[in-house]
Amino acid sequence: MKTIREREGVKPGTVLGTVNASDPDRVPNKVRYKIVEDPAGWFTVDENTGVLKTVEELDRESPYVNQTEYKVVVHAIDDGKPPATGTGTVLIYLSDVNDNTPQLVRPHLQRCEQQNTMPFIVEAADKDLDPYAGPFKFEFPAEHSRSLKETWDIKQKSDTSAEISTWQSLARGNYTIPLQIYERQGSYSQQVLSLTVCSCPDGEIC
Repeated sequence: MKTIREREGVKPGTVLGTVNASDPDRVPNKVRYKIVEDPAGWFTVDENTGVLKTVEELDRESPYVNQTEYKVVVHAIDDGKPPATGTGTVLIYLSDVNDNTPQLVRPHLQRCEQQNTMPFIVEAADKDLDPYAGPFKFEFPAEHSRSLKETWDIKQKSDTSAEISTWQSLARGNYTIPLQIYERQGSYSQQVLSLTVCSCPDGEIC
């Protein structure tokens, strides 16, 4: 097993290491290499030298990465008759970089008109790890702040959520609220929260 530690975002064409195999039954050795497991298709291996090279940018947030670990399996095949095959595992541990911004978990919320004075709870999430994630700060964009504050109020609720309430009763209809959500390092995203105030004959479901 071979272990490689690298930062995510490594560009295509980067050499990360070499897979080596030898055959004690045959001297000199004639071994060729072949990748048999690479779920994201990020790597290529030189058939003759075993040099492992990227063909795609490495992304820690990929669904194929387990926490920070990505696994590549390589076969080493000799030139015997029949050919013998050995299996090698390469574990790549990817460290995080700040390449994501906070996003609304639920960008569209509904509320029955009977409950339209209750605060709306908005939550955000960031795919990056600490310290490139929460706690988050929720604000109205400066260019809309004055007009929004005539109708809406925003207060921090937790490290990842905020309460948005209204100064007045809302009529049935759709409302949009632009938001800026900041993460710990100061990076932010522009998000739009869509709210629907609707009729609920049973008092619960639009």
